[in-house]
Amino acid sequence: EYEKRWYESAAPLEGLLDGGRDHLARLLNESA
Repeated sequence: EYEKRWYESAAPLEGLLDGGRDHLARLLNESA
């Protein structure tokens, strides 16, 4: 029960982290 709730809230969080990583990589490439 607890794990199910954790995974449901972690899934969108993982998407945000991936998006943030892409954004950071883009900023680094533009400034390089």
